[in-house]
Amino acid sequence: MENKILAKIGDTQITTNDIDRVIVSFPEEQRAQLDNPDGRERILNQKIANCVMALAMKKKGGALTPEQESMKADFEEQLLSQGEINEAFASVSVTDDEIRKFYEEGKENFKTEEQINARHILMESLEEIRKIREQILAGEISFEDAAIAHSTCPSAPQGGELGFFGRGMMVPEFDEAAFAAELNQVTEPVQTQFGYHLIKVIDKKLASIAPFEEVTDQIRAQLTQQKQNDVLVTRIEVLKGKYDDIQVDESAVDRLIDQYPAQHQSYLQTEEGRNAVREQKLAYMVLTRSAREKGKDQEADFFASVRDYEEQMLAQQMIQELFDSIEISDEEAKKYYDVAVSQFRTPEQVHARHILVDSREKADEIREKILSGEISFEDAAKEHSTCPSKADGGSLGYFGHGQMVQEFDEAAFAAEIGQVTEPVQTQFGYHLIKVEDKKEAGEQPFEEVKNQIIQQMAEQRKNEVYFAKVQELKDVYGVEIF
Repeated sequence: MENKILAKIGDTQITTNDIDRVIVSFPEEQRAQLDNPDGRERILNQKIANCVMALAMKKKGGALTPEQESMKADFEEQLLSQGEINEAFASVSVTDDEIRKFYEEGKENFKTEEQINARHILMESLEEIRKIREQILAGEISFEDAAIAHSTCPSAPQGGELGFFGRGMMVPEFDEAAFAAELNQVTEPVQTQFGYHLIKVIDKKLASIAPFEEVTDQIRAQLTQQKQNDVLVTRIEVLKGKYDDIQVDESAVDRLIDQYPAQHQSYLQTEEGRNAVREQKLAYMVLTRSAREKGKDQEADFFASVRDYEEQMLAQQMIQELFDSIEISDEEAKKYYDVAVSQFRTPEQVHARHILVDSREKADEIREKILSGEISFEDAAKEHSTCPSKADGGSLGYFGHGQMVQEFDEAAFAAEIGQVTEPVQTQFGYHLIKVEDKKEAGEQPFEEVKNQIIQQMAEQRKNEVYFAKVQELKDVYGVEIF
């Protein structure tokens, strides 16, 4: 493809090759999001912005800081190392015979176990669930509708459907009954730790081995990765022997560790973790020396990538200077608050606990025990409720109007704090509700939201000064876009 000039800034040109180089620097799965007209235009605009800001920094005597120089050296090392890795990988290929042999020798690895797709209805009362089963068998109600109306499982809105699952994924009693059931049979009630279930198997997949054609690409990718790993390990070991004078500086190890996500930092700071990073750094260093001996650091693409990196770091210096000058005063924040106070209005909310059971009689019995002091509301929820909130003593946290089903909503907001309501019937069963706290509707005080406003205004100001500066510098340096 022709390398077209897309923009000029003084003597600097930005071409289609420059855009391509940015795109290929991203992981393969992200490239499709960038390699389109909109994505390429965004990259072009960003490169123009970086270029004019870097030119402005150089004009005022700006240069890379010592920290940025170290980062640049690490970048060059990774760039050259990756070139060596790509060169090593280019020799790797996997034949059709190798793929077939791998499949034939390891067919068990491509076996899928027996699976079933089932619906179920979960209830607390054996008597009640037997009545539901009779109604289903008599044709008075479908299994799906019965699940929606009566099941206390979260799968109720989906007609009790659980999707496909294999053996051992459900509790033993449920698992045994489900896999023993015939297709479309409604089982007798099955008792588990959660209550009583009716189960209806709606589909079955027998155990089978995936056909060769279905797993060819998977095997090819797996064998390719194995070969690439073997080639790279061998290559690095050879180079470590050749360049046995190379020593890893601990500050370089620290910089490499800093590039990892926060969740990995504690391990990487251990002796074992640092040793692993030290080996990684040594691999980069020997690969880099090999690349330099081949003259890869003199190639045009290498120079262009390093120039892009320097440009980006100089631009970042200017951006930081711009942002450091931004200060939002309390007075500005208060003025914003007074104008937009409606944004900080909180609706009426209640904090409630509840107990969900499947019968009015059960709910009345539990309520009497709570009111007589035989059991606390929280303990009753843990013992009797069929809602997942039982683990937290039935706590639902704070919620506003409209977040719960209508019957529950009306009862909760009408209740007094500390009151245990009469049983409230909803589509899920019968609830006892205890309101623990209420928050009236109203505006949040300025002091509560001041920091939020200052942060919001600062972010808005950053965008304004950034785009204003870019436009100013584009005018100064006479940007031409083709």
